[in-house]
Amino acid sequence: EGFTVKGINLTVQEIQGGIIDIKGDLNVSAGITESTIASHGNIYAKFINKSNIESFGNLSVTKEIIDSEIWLSGECVNDSGTIFASTISANQGVAAGNIGTSSAAPSRLKVGVNEHLNRIEKEIDDALAASLSKSKTVKDEINRLENEDKELYQQISENANIQDRAQLEIKEMRKELKTLTEADETAQIPLVRDEIQRIRKKAIAAENELNRIFEAQDQFAMDIQSLKNRLSEFENKNKALVHKQKTLRDFRQQQPPAPRVTVSKTIIQGTTVKGAHSFI
Repeated sequence: EGFTVKGINLTVQEIQGGIIDIKGDLNVSAGITESTIASHGNIYAKFINKSNIESFGNLSVTKEIIDSEIWLSGECVNDSGTIFASTISANQGVAAGNIGTSSAAPSRLKVGVNEHLNRIEKEIDDALAASLSKSKTVKDEINRLENEDKELYQQISENANIQDRAQLEIKEMRKELKTLTEADETAQIPLVRDEIQRIRKKAIAAENELNRIFEAQDQFAMDIQSLKNRLSEFENKNKALVHKQKTLRDFRQQQPPAPRVTVSKTIIQGTTVKGAHSFI
């Protein structure tokens, strides 16, 4: 209990409370109890009790299937055992010895409909929709930052012009100051010096603003690159999900439905059997 096992093929004596996720076949010489199983291949077990089973292949059980939920793209084969109080969806049908007892809750069978693939496809569709939505949000944020970054270039131009004009004005005023000094116009000299100081402060303010803008541009560049990295991750994820969708569509075409239930002994009143177009 509490263990997760991943791999290709797995052969064990018994599974109790485990989580199994394999790409191949699962062979259990005894039984599966209170476990969650996902397999791309076939599953073989003596009994299944209170477990959730998903498989792209077939499930073969020699004894009981009890109080379990089973979703198969293949067939459920239990022709020498009994199915108790379970929900089984098998695209290629169910073969059972007995279904139900008078003391157990009724079982629910669905055949000829690939609910297993439907569930997986819905998960992929939901994941793709969420990922596409996140991709759009990231793209919108990149566009917003790039537009703000472009606006900064106008501010850079304006402040650079302020600095250039200030240097020219200060140069001219220094010439004027020299002329006034030589002419001994002492009354005008303080006014020119004050004007030079005012222009110098204006130039310093423009320089400080330019430094702030450059820092903002650096931050924009970092943020945009980070968002582009995230966008690349989402796009790779989206491609992988679309590939999974195609793979599942191809698999569905290779697994034609077989809406059949065969019971060699007894099927108990209250059992529900559903196909694509009929039920009993």
